[in-house]
Amino acid sequence: MSLDTDGEFERLNALRRYAILDTPPEGAFDRITALAAEMLDAPVAMVSLVDANRIWYKSVHGPAGLREIARGPTLCGAAIEEDGVYMVEQASADPRTQEHPLVTGPFGLEFYIGVPLKTHEGYVLGTLCCMDTRPRSADLRQRRYLETLAAIVMDEIELRRSAAQISRLSEALAAACSDLERRACFDPLTGVLARAAMLDRTARLLERAVAGTKGAALLVVDVDRFKGINDTYGHGVGDRVLKEVASRMAGSCRGGDLLGRIGGEEFLAVFAEVTEEEAMTIAERLREAVCRTPVPLPGGAPLEVSVSGGLRAVAPSDKPAPLADSMAEADAALYAAKSGGRNRIVLSDGSQMPPPAA
Repeated sequence: MSLDTDGEFERLNALRRYAILDTPPEGAFDRITALAAEMLDAPVAMVSLVDANRIWYKSVHGPAGLREIARGPTLCGAAIEEDGVYMVEQASADPRTQEHPLVTGPFGLEFYIGVPLKTHEGYVLGTLCCMDTRPRSADLRQRRYLETLAAIVMDEIELRRSAAQISRLSEALAAACSDLERRACFDPLTGVLARAAMLDRTARLLERAVAGTKGAALLVVDVDRFKGINDTYGHGVGDRVLKEVASRMAGSCRGGDLLGRIGGEEFLAVFAEVTEEEAMTIAERLREAVCRTPVPLPGGAPLEVSVSGGLRAVAPSDKPAPLADSMAEADAALYAAKSGGRNRIVLSDGSQMPPPAA
């Protein structure tokens, strides 16, 4: 009997889906083949998987080191074509097998019995088989034992596949959760921290700052005349400006500093382990990074962009204040920067760096 081409194609696809070929030996399968050999009083028992051009053995009880043979007219290859037990009682006298290499070769096989390993979908992947060099048979009880063990082999293969699927699903779920967390934490337009994540991390950083040796500082930054940019050039250009401003400020922050978008054109930068003077220097560096070079526009003249900022320093000696209070003070300083001519940084006590040269 020969396998139909379409059926063999589907069978081989099923075998690939189980991803069991060329896997290391496993104790569960080795125990089954040892038990099969004992129950049938046979020197050799195998779990075989019938590939396109080879018979590969997941487990071998008997000949050491045997892992695969060419498929050809093999006994296991014939056994997978049967609906039930396939048995040869005297191979040297059986027309089906008398020319088989295992029969004519040094092994001198005479007895073979194999039970197909059938998936839930009905595809036969291989066999659980036993071999002997003596002509003999297997009684009904032995055949039932072998069928039961073959079902256990198939259960192990199914469990192995299910475990692999669960592992892949777990990895996919972890990746999805990581992606959701990333989406929740970062602003999709500018790539800096989103408002909720920024405020949460800021609160924790400030708690550590007041317990440290230097302190920290909050800088609320607003893009100057941003509504006019949107009204004149459109929201596409406005988005381009926001991304460029965020990128330039992020490039001027230090490791350990935070930067987030907390409103339409409003950003919050938090500097860790700084004195008030150091914070003002960093804030000026951010402002300068934005206004130093015009933002290039596709098909048009570059756009001059500037930002204004309000800075609130938090010293270690300060009593821990609610974040909202510190933010309100920084916002008031930002308003003073806007009122004072824009493109400048103002401290919450009203002082400021010298305004930029005209």
